Amino acid sequence: MTPPRAARTSVATVCVILAVFLTAGCGGSGGSGGSGGSRGSDGAPAGSSTGSGGPAAAVAAFCAPYVRMRQALEALDYSGDADAIAAEMGPVMRAWAEALPGLERPPGIAEDVWVGLRLLAKRILRLPARPTRRQLDAVEGDLTKDEQRLITGASNWFAANCDLTATGSAAGR
Repeated sequence: MTPPRAARTSVATVCVILAVFLTAGCGGSGGSGGSGGSRGSDGAPAGSSTGSGGPAAAVAAFCAPYVRMRQALEALDYSGDADAIAAEMGPVMRAWAEALPGLERPPGIAEDVWVGLRLLAKRILRLPARPTRRQLDAVEGDLTKDEQRLITGASNWFAANCDLTATGSAAGR
């Protein structure tokens, strides 16, 4: 379903901020987004598993809260009032942002990607628990070009390293 015009601004803003790739809510394509390539049963790139507790398990554990957030955002009904939609997005985004500091930095994640992730979480946590569309839109406007680059790098890392279509144990950890 394509969101109505009033909701598209908030959806587009969240897509930029969170880089929720090609989701039904953001892209309007009805697709489930990219999975970032072939994946093992733990949600990490195929061939990267080193057994329980190895790098692949660390990546899958790190990806799980983001995948849950994406799935929750994709499940929202975008046909209503833009402020009501933004208010529903707030707690979903906040849950991810609150989880990030407790997660271990996965092996191989570049410093600028890590900075982008922390920046993104910080921006989300500045929002009220139930933001308005205008408050979501203001976040994008407040980002510098360098901050946008860092957040884009972080979103690209998720696309390349997380099973964004996971619904099983890898996403639910």
